Amino acid sequence: EHQNSIVDYSREVWHETVSNHEPEDSMVDTDEEGIHEDEHAVDNTKIQYMLEENSDFKGWITIPGTKVDNPIYQTTNNDYYLTHNQLGQKSIYGALYFDYRNKLTETEQDKNLIIYGHEMKNGSMFASLMDYKSQEFYEEHPYMWVYTDQAVYQMELLLGFVTEDISDAYRMYETEEELHAYLNDVARKSTFRNDTDLNTVDRIVTLSTCSYEYDSARYVVIGRLIRWSDNG
Repeated sequence: EHQNSIVDYSREVWHETVSNHEPEDSMVDTDEEGIHEDEHAVDNTKIQYMLEENSDFKGWITIPGTKVDNPIYQTTNNDYYLTHNQLGQKSIYGALYFDYRNKLTETEQDKNLIIYGHEMKNGSMFASLMDYKSQEFYEEHPYMWVYTDQAVYQMELLLGFVTEDISDAYRMYETEEELHAYLNDVARKSTFRNDTDLNTVDRIVTLSTCSYEYDSARYVVIGRLIRWSDNG
């Protein structure tokens, strides 16, 4: 309950600033789906709040229609946020976090950005990722949203599969050729299908959580970021 209250308060702050960020002109343009262009706009108020709470804050991830609606952190190792929450308190929930190796600057981003999170029995953290083992669920939830201090991204989901905790899913790829070879190889075991030509993908995000098919099994969902708007 304590952990839930911490995350819930962050969500209130995060989404309150979204709802308060209304366009000055009520006749703002919409896209072909009738969605306001700035519906996913992020102002600096929410980012500043999260950074003041924890300077490790790197962004926010939301999967519409699921419980995934959480801040993302990054520190100098991949162990701390397995056992500590966003306030630095010991917690079995931990927090969602980027791989410590990932570069996240405006001018330098790795070809494989990795985000880790626990698969909690109460459905929190990254538990909803397990639902992507179903094609039907994927078709109902084909996109996620990732927010950083630099931009808002729509994440188009490409693949999901079970892998070991030490595998190519956690590799830092140097070239697009290496990345394409990896994606085409793992596509054959994906739990859902997407028609995107994987040879057009220049970088990916890998979401990783525990799975239980065998010891050390992990379920990963891979997507690519589509820049939606800039922050500033």
